[in-house]
Amino acid sequence: MGAAPACAGDTSLDNFGGNLVTPRSAHTATLLSNGQVLLAGGSDDTKAALSSAELYNPATNTWIATGSLNNARFFHSAIRMADGRVLVVGGELPLNYDVPTAEIYDPATGAWTLAATPNSPHTDFDPVLLPNGKVLVAGGVSHAISGETAIAELYDPSTGTWSLTGSLNHARGGYKAVVLSSGKILITGGYGPGTYPYPPQTEIYDPATGVFSDSGSLNIPRANHAAVLLKNGRVLVAGGYRSSGGKSQVLAASEIYDPTTGLWMQTGSLTTRRAVFTASVLTNGRVFAAGGYDNSFQALESIEEYSPASGSWRVLRPTLATPRFQHTTTTLLDGSLIMAGGANNSGLIPAADLFIRPH
Repeated sequence: MGAAPACAGDTSLDNFGGNLVTPRSAHTATLLSNGQVLLAGGSDDTKAALSSAELYNPATNTWIATGSLNNARFFHSAIRMADGRVLVVGGELPLNYDVPTAEIYDPATGAWTLAATPNSPHTDFDPVLLPNGKVLVAGGVSHAISGETAIAELYDPSTGTWSLTGSLNHARGGYKAVVLSSGKILITGGYGPGTYPYPPQTEIYDPATGVFSDSGSLNIPRANHAAVLLKNGRVLVAGGYRSSGGKSQVLAASEIYDPTTGLWMQTGSLTTRRAVFTASVLTNGRVFAAGGYDNSFQALESIEEYSPASGSWRVLRPTLATPRFQHTTTTLLDGSLIMAGGANNSGLIPAADLFIRPH
């Protein structure tokens, strides 16, 4: 199944989403319980790590500064916990220095406090909030141990402590984690230790046992791709890059995981090869993919939509106001999307794009 043509009457409008207080890339964006969006850390236009943070208010379409992180960092991860606070973990500084710490943002005070330090540094990983309220942090890169790691650990907000859990079967960074309808966690893709090894095996983490087990293999191993849970319970993986002839090749290929069989099957390809982009499930069940870079490492302004019913992608109009990659896309409470930060081939992007919820 290939790409469907664009429709002249697309109603998916892209609008100005305000100017950031501080342009940034490789940051995190987290939807708060009050509907605002927290941006934290990232890299500035000199490639230095940022400690600043800011909030987007959808009611006013504006950004304002909030409390700063205790430790500057980029390529870290953030996740909203069940109590509404935001946990930030890991990341790095220029010259591949780990940031081993974790810290917590309290929306009630706008302040950050240091949390207990994880057992291992983690960079370029995908944290997950488990059904029991704990946070799973698995793998990623640890420069202290010279590369990708299989170490997995749990943060318990009720005790403020970290504990080791079962290790990944395949050390990896740049992967994606998706919470399945069963409550188990699917780990897909990423890059492993050495020169361009991309583990094809996907893994399932069972919170009940604390064990990772291998599941089906991707048809095309990939890293820095997108992975989302569809409303039918299946998982869509799209784009990213793989190794080809010792070089990175950006992909358009997409595939679907069926949790009932543990198998992957191919589906329609993206209309444009893209990596380091964002993908979000819309209220109508379709998937919205935005930005990234192509096989020539040129930033993309195009956006496209995947239909689970047809198994195909189609281009949406208009495009992003500015090409961007290493940005974030956050789904607001009304189903609209705010795309913030990132960079293109000319530098950092100061303005955000707002995608109005489709009707």
